[in-house]
Amino acid sequence: MPKDAAAAIRAIGPKAVPFLLDWMPHRKPQRPPAFEWVAGWFTRWLSNPKPNEGPSSDSVEFAWWALGTNGRSAIPTLARILNQPRRTMDDYSVWTESAKAISYLGPDAIVPMLTVATNMEGQHELWELLHNFKNLGTNGAPAVPALVRWAKDPDYFVRAGVVGALGGIGERPDLAVLVLLAALNDSNSMVRRDAADALGVFANDSEALFAPLIRTLNGSDWEACGGALTGLGHIRKKPEAVIPLIVPHLLDDNSVVQRSAAYALRDLGSEAGSKAMIEATNAPNIGDIIEEVRENAHREQSE
Repeated sequence: MPKDAAAAIRAIGPKAVPFLLDWMPHRKPQRPPAFEWVAGWFTRWLSNPKPNEGPSSDSVEFAWWALGTNGRSAIPTLARILNQPRRTMDDYSVWTESAKAISYLGPDAIVPMLTVATNMEGQHELWELLHNFKNLGTNGAPAVPALVRWAKDPDYFVRAGVVGALGGIGERPDLAVLVLLAALNDSNSMVRRDAADALGVFANDSEALFAPLIRTLNGSDWEACGGALTGLGHIRKKPEAVIPLIVPHLLDDNSVVQRSAAYALRDLGSEAGSKAMIEATNAPNIGDIIEEVRENAHREQSE
């Protein structure tokens, strides 16, 4: 998101909330099936293009992110939407966008989000709400004790949502690290991947976490290996230690692992990491990432 656009939204402040709520998708009233069929037929017969429906969902999400705690007046409305039953795919789309939006609005969103999560116990969609706790960042620290209780949920999507949230929040290592270390041995590779990714956030302040990350990096699970690379990309305080671990994977046989290594070097924010990636001229599948790093460097020099 352009810096000037974010600054403009923040300058508008709480007055932006009614506009953003209006631009969010809305639930459609329930109507008899026959009415739905006739309405659908009539719409297709007219073949009119859709009217301008306002900004895209991505743009609205970025706006909620930029607004942050200044958007907290929207929390009651969004919480009410999240507690409504979902009967159709349209209802689910409304729920999804609302779950994202509320997660950017600061610590006041924690209790409403946890209330919704508790009411959704046993539902597959719970993973999505839990995953969105990561958007709270460090403001989500008070939610960690509640989140970890879903770390052993039978649904692996829910477990992955928890570990992703713990990494995004990056607080309460006394609770989070034990959960993440256990998740490295989860029965599902997606959970193992996300746990390794999240563990890297806490490895910034704990060299003891290097060993499990390196074991995951060198293991036979390519998906978890990609997560470990992403995790190493979070350790921005120790680039000299992590760059040699990442660089060999730029030439991995697996293209996903290659790209994970490239993104990790990019995310380190280290000149040495960017240089190592740019010099990997024999590495396939990462040309676009190298170009992105070059453009960012050029932009920073211009500013």
